[in-house]
Amino acid sequence: MSGVDKASLALLIDALKKIGKSTDAAGLSSLFAQLAQIREYTDTLETVAGQIKAKSDLIGATNDSVNVASIFGKLAALQYGLNNDVIGNRLGNTGDAAALNGSIFSRLAYIIANIKGTTVSVASDVVQYSDATERSSPYSNGSTGTIVHKFIPFYSGEIRVVVDIRNQEGSASELYAVAGLWGSYTSQAVSDCDWTMPIGTTISPFGNNDPLLFSRQNSVYTTVVKTLVVKEKVPTYLVLKSRGSNAFIRNLSLRYTLVQGG
Repeated sequence: MSGVDKASLALLIDALKKIGKSTDAAGLSSLFAQLAQIREYTDTLETVAGQIKAKSDLIGATNDSVNVASIFGKLAALQYGLNNDVIGNRLGNTGDAAALNGSIFSRLAYIIANIKGTTVSVASDVVQYSDATERSSPYSNGSTGTIVHKFIPFYSGEIRVVVDIRNQEGSASELYAVAGLWGSYTSQAVSDCDWTMPIGTTISPFGNNDPLLFSRQNSVYTTVVKTLVVKEKVPTYLVLKSRGSNAFIRNLSLRYTLVQGG
């Protein structure tokens, strides 16, 4: 190599070693190695930044609303509940009437009433069960009925049945309460219904001897309130029947209050 002395060549080789190659692993051995190390640091910083952002999103901001899924959002929801007595309404008061569907104190009172002494149900406006579903029963020469609700009463006594009822053409719509032999509460009985029948089951023939709870003739919904007397804790079925055209019910509720017997 003419024109290049050994000293210059040595400096050039040293410089090339310090520069290194683009494939050098991250480290301090060459310029490319240091660039690779900087690139790794940058990737690490981006990962950490993403983690910090995720944690920041989780924490949220002090002005987050109750609908934001953050810690501050949940604190806002808690504050909203306290300010608007939502929590207090769910908790209720120690004097709340015993009820299956109500405040925590209502449900506790219901459990206590079930444990202590002789308890009976008396008709009231305390809703223990409700179902807004519209259900129907077809007309078939007045010989069929359709199960629209079934339940097992926890207590003997009274249950107030409240329901909206109508008939497609204004004919008679009838609601029966079946429990035991033709609705009579006896220890041994035969029934048109049994627990294997789901709500919506059509029974035929039905209604010749079954106990009629009420009958109404109207083409628009009318609210009917009747009291069912419960003598025994046996499966009870509410059966809808039509005397002409289709019969319909909706907004069914069972209402009662538990009272301690003397």
